[in-house]
Amino acid sequence: MYPVPEVAAAPAWRRILAWVLDLVIVGVVAGVLLVMAYYVAGLRSSGIAGQAGHLGLTLTYEAVRPGGGGVGETVGGAVADQWDYVALPYVLALAALPVLHFLYLVAAVRLTGRTFGKAAFDLRVLSGGARPSLGASVRRAAVTATAESGIFCLACVLLLRLEAGLSVLVWLAAVVAFWAYALPALGSGQRNLADRAAGTSVVPGQTFQRVAALTADGGRYAVAFGQEGLDRIRDTRRPPRYPPL
Repeated sequence: MYPVPEVAAAPAWRRILAWVLDLVIVGVVAGVLLVMAYYVAGLRSSGIAGQAGHLGLTLTYEAVRPGGGGVGETVGGAVADQWDYVALPYVLALAALPVLHFLYLVAAVRLTGRTFGKAAFDLRVLSGGARPSLGASVRRAAVTATAESGIFCLACVLLLRLEAGLSVLVWLAAVVAFWAYALPALGSGQRNLADRAAGTSVVPGQTFQRVAALTADGGRYAVAFGQEGLDRIRDTRRPPRYPPL
């Protein structure tokens, strides 16, 4: 764990809403990947119908050949191969999601110091009072992507590989890993496990305050300008003053 200078932590509600928005973005990407996988799997499964005749001939041969008796083994192997063939696009989509999640976090934090969610709620990731280095961004993204999407996607891949028991165990590990990642944010400094691993902190970006100050200044200038205009109008309407005779 890396120490971090004492800074004013961002309000919890803004961090939670920013985190939810980033998860929504990851969810949209996941939906796009799964829709693409669905269509690719549909194309691949349509070709299986054409293989049914070949499978039937194989089963007939296994049944009538001398010493034959491997029909059940042949059926099981064929069905397993076909399932793997159809499920492969989903496996690739689930494997790609944590990688894209990781790359998104690294690029956003390294280049701008904030993700889309944090930008929407005026939050910024800092390391030593400055934008995180590439190494800190990578460490932070690795912990975040693993806890939020990586282990869960692995559980789904195992389920697609028909490893139901192992999938349940990994899913339970994903739940434990998520809470181990998130709960430290409730402690001192409000820094989650990713922040503690990378030596970063999430602080208010001050953008809202600057906009409010500029708006207030603009309002004062507008009032002063309007008052000056009214004074000039009143001056033009005053009757001329003649000197006494």
